[in-house]
Amino acid sequence: MTKLSNSKRSNSSGLVCAIQAAFCVMAIVPICANAAPWEFGTIVDLGITHTDNVFLDDSDAKESETVYSIAPEFFLKTDGERIEADLRYRPEAYFYSEYDDSDNVFHVVDASLTAALVRDRLFLDLNAMNYLSIVDPVGRCPSGNIPISSNRVDSRTLEARPYWQQRLGQANLLVEGNFFRVDYDDDLFQSSTERGGRLRLNNIERQEGLAWGIDYQYRRVELSLI
Repeated sequence: MTKLSNSKRSNSSGLVCAIQAAFCVMAIVPICANAAPWEFGTIVDLGITHTDNVFLDDSDAKESETVYSIAPEFFLKTDGERIEADLRYRPEAYFYSEYDDSDNVFHVVDASLTAALVRDRLFLDLNAMNYLSIVDPVGRCPSGNIPISSNRVDSRTLEARPYWQQRLGQANLLVEGNFFRVDYDDDLFQSSTERGGRLRLNNIERQEGLAWGIDYQYRRVELSLI
């Protein structure tokens, strides 16, 4: 969440997340030959909303407000033989006619990529998101970004999953690693990092005879204060 006024500290974590995701995709693209053409586009939403309870107050002291919003969405995507990617960045800006010290920009990022680094063998899945989470689920929970509320916090997730799959005779081999990270822009929340791996070998695709399988999984979760 980035304050547009009366703020000395600018939080642009969503924009940073979008830039990092774009750089990751561009670094992988040269590895995957015969990539499909990239499609870039933008969609802009404009809005004027009048609410009779901008603070979500459940008492009689409700405050009305007129809110102006602009939300451009930028997307970059491709769907090729060895790479599929969809990157979306949407800054949502809200301007209040009376409570202009609450003007805000919310950064929304949703990026995903699947790349075949070695054809039919080595693959990489990447996912990154920047979104708003509810701080207190039993408190006043805004259904959108128009209400003025402190019950929201910027959250970021990053996930990477490299894996190797191969057929060995009549058996199937899968070796994969997993990395998952969650961060919050609030000291009340703990960030977490999950690392893991998997080794699976089986012949369950056989139509007859003895079926067997080995499946070993490892997972470690670390919690730390932001």
